[in-house]
Amino acid sequence: AALPPLLQALVQLLIRIDNLREQLELYPEVPCRIEDMAAITFTSKYNLIRTFKQEVGLTPHQFQIQNRVRKAQKLLNSSASIAEVALATGFLTKATLSGVLKKSLD
Repeated sequence: AALPPLLQALVQLLIRIDNLREQLELYPEVPCRIEDMAAITFTSKYNLIRTFKQEVGLTPHQFQIQNRVRKAQKLLNSSASIAEVALATGFLTKATLSGVLKKSLD
């Protein structure tokens, strides 16, 4: 038996949100506004934020920042400079990266 249309729509939304989550994990440095994320998932930005947080535990922005920090930490363990790491992880300046890293340690 086929799923009711409302349930089908919810399942499709959850699949699109999971795809978005995967992209944010793989490419956290790529700038992506909440409006763009909503368009990709075919939902409103408010519904996206609410549903993403229910499924992932963080808002899309928080999740993207968390993954940028993780990537930065990995790159800092290599021989990359702070400036190189900032650029590679989507932070505009070394100061921004330093502030986010410091905040993540608190």
